[in-house]
Amino acid sequence: MKDAYAELGIGICAISRDTREILSKFATKKNITFPLLADPDYRVISAFGIINHEVPRDNKNYGIANPVQYIVDPDGVVREKVFAENYWERVTQESVLARYYGWNPETRTGRFESNQLVVEYRASQETVRAGNHITLILDVKLKEKMHVYAPGAEDYIPLSWELKPSKYYKGLEPEFPKSEVLYLEALNEKLPVYTGEFRIVQDVVIGTQRALRTSEEEGAPLVDKIVIEGVFGYQACDDVTCFIPQETTLKFEMKVGHHDWDRLVKPPQAKKK
Repeated sequence: MKDAYAELGIGICAISRDTREILSKFATKKNITFPLLADPDYRVISAFGIINHEVPRDNKNYGIANPVQYIVDPDGVVREKVFAENYWERVTQESVLARYYGWNPETRTGRFESNQLVVEYRASQETVRAGNHITLILDVKLKEKMHVYAPGAEDYIPLSWELKPSKYYKGLEPEFPKSEVLYLEALNEKLPVYTGEFRIVQDVVIGTQRALRTSEEEGAPLVDKIVIEGVFGYQACDDVTCFIPQETTLKFEMKVGHHDWDRLVKPPQAKKK
């Protein structure tokens, strides 16, 4: 990821409620070279309004921040705020780069081709952990003279992308690009369509540690992999003919990684009597 950030000219810094001691050990262990700001009194976290208020004020962990990332331009203006709904969720850096910087991850790419179009699809990463927000990318290329109807085209079959339900993940709303307007002179209709090449993206939230277990038993190991499946549907038309509607299932296979639960600072031992 360091190379990707460097190529895009992006700098990184991070802040947490941890002490300088903890952050120093964490940076050494993980080989982190970008700045880490210690905010044990949560002054900066409070000023940004991102304190996690699900933690009671009398709890020793009060003052921890909600997981959020800010994208700031060279003039210091915040352009995007990337926020996760739950404290245990994290939007991955791969997802941020793919969504906001047009970065193309070098991950496994699947391919579907018909007489009317080609779809190349991949995910922002190939290894996921509990609570990760990742991004699915579908690059669609329509063949010459072809168009498909965009979502919202009434009385026509629009392009669609829908994830199959699973306990391992939850799909957020897919994002379709801005459409063109096609004027059908014979019917005096204007319809939203896509032509040429375009991209669909969708964020997916990986489930909790419990959801990723091999069974419902407490302490059961995590599954080794998950497969995210979705159905891509469309009806392609040219200047003369609308072809038979099509659906195909696209699959994204992910390895499941483990979080690092090792404590960097051991809790004090109780004194022996």
